[in-house]
Amino acid sequence: LWDMKEAVAEIKRTVAKGAKTVSIPSIPLQFGLPSVQDPYWKPLLDAIADEGIPLSIHVTGGARTGTEHMAMDSPIDAFLTKAGMCAMATAAEWLWSPWPRMYKNLKIVMSEGGIGWVPYILERADLVQKNHGPWTRQKWGGKRPSEVFREHFVSCFIQDEFGVKNRDAIGLDIITFENDYPHADITWPNSPEQLWGGEFENGKVGKEVIDAITHKNALRVYNFDPFSKIPQEKCTVGALRVEGKNVDMTPISGGGKPPAEHDHIVTAQDILKLFPQSVAPVKEVLNS
Repeated sequence: LWDMKEAVAEIKRTVAKGAKTVSIPSIPLQFGLPSVQDPYWKPLLDAIADEGIPLSIHVTGGARTGTEHMAMDSPIDAFLTKAGMCAMATAAEWLWSPWPRMYKNLKIVMSEGGIGWVPYILERADLVQKNHGPWTRQKWGGKRPSEVFREHFVSCFIQDEFGVKNRDAIGLDIITFENDYPHADITWPNSPEQLWGGEFENGKVGKEVIDAITHKNALRVYNFDPFSKIPQEKCTVGALRVEGKNVDMTPISGGGKPPAEHDHIVTAQDILKLFPQSVAPVKEVLNS
């Protein structure tokens, strides 16, 4: 990302090999790169538009996202509770950037950002345009910011019952389920049970909602057809579990137990000890 010419070449190289998306940091400034408002990013977005692939942004906490540790003795639980603020900060920066209005088919996937915050930020964005638009000089071409969001953004959740209950205020076709392993927020290997009894209300939400959130939206956004390789009837939860019956799914993280030295509430300072004292910006690393 520190060389747009090379970035564009890499996009074209990997898409030719079958890549379905490009990922960049949620806050490039954290890595010594220009902000997402900067024209620096136009060649990358041109290439994405040319190739017809979405931009995936995995949201992370840290400076300029509102998720900063308030103090070194702040419980890490506070940081984890406000993790969604990073998604809000990232979405706001991209929504008010020129790019969604410049590229008609641009899709921005907010990976691991949750969805419960989306109705509020859309309402707020519309109010900002209504109340402040005359002096902030933003031009939306007759559309509301919320409309542009639904046209260009895709949201993802791991567990978010509140968000799914408010799916009509978000837009069903921009909600996707995601999961990974092994961090503590994931629901694998019991994700189907969690979804069914939680977000899907034991099936009360209906097949249309379940299909859209579990696979149809993602397959559309990423232009991906797994059923051309494996028939859909063999991709159900039951069929895949039979297929993988010999796979050992025993958690291997020690059962989620905290390190032995933590006999107290884990704080920001405890976590920061696990990382390097400082992370040099990308350009400093390259120049060293």
